[in-house]
Amino acid sequence: MIHRLGVPRAPVDVEYVQPLPWQAAEVYVSFTGGPAYTCQVTRHPGDLIRVGLDGLDLPEGTPTEIQWTQDDRGSYARGTVVATPAGEPAGVYVRIEESLAGLERRADARVNVGLPILLSDRDGQPVRGRTLDLSQGGAHVVADLDGTGPAEAAFLPGDRITAELTLPEGVVRSACLVSATGAGRGDLRLRFLDPDSATVARLGAFLRTVPTDT
Repeated sequence: MIHRLGVPRAPVDVEYVQPLPWQAAEVYVSFTGGPAYTCQVTRHPGDLIRVGLDGLDLPEGTPTEIQWTQDDRGSYARGTVVATPAGEPAGVYVRIEESLAGLERRADARVNVGLPILLSDRDGQPVRGRTLDLSQGGAHVVADLDGTGPAEAAFLPGDRITAELTLPEGVVRSACLVSATGAGRGDLRLRFLDPDSATVARLGAFLRTVPTDT
């Protein structure tokens, strides 16, 4: 005879939060893993959103990532650019395929290179660090929170900070989004926000000089 013990039951506090990027004051949108751009999005039928960025000409099928803060949590969605639906105003429309948290997927070319970087945390405190890899869209950084940085400094996914990256020909400054944090203290994934064409060009020119086997 098999005796089956009853499973103790207790109230379980499970909360499902629907991703609502169209209700966020601002979101960060990147295409094909490149730099992120600050804008708003609007909701349309069929799991579609319209991206509030003018002057973009993106082919259908372009991979798209969206990050925003919701209920004090970093939120993430992934989708694909689709054709403008019939009867809708022209623009960039993205079909949402999944909504996740704590992920970062960069598809642009990255180069393993260590460069000095100066970060400003959420309170504007300077924190020094060094890159582990770099691309035109962002960087993997180790911030020196135990040395040159203030002891109370902390970075969370979804934080908007600034970074000054020291290239051989000078400093590049950019707003950044903390897209993910690693297991180690000060291990950060950054995505450059709203970069101007000159910044993108300088980063690209530098990356072309770095051997790919470094």
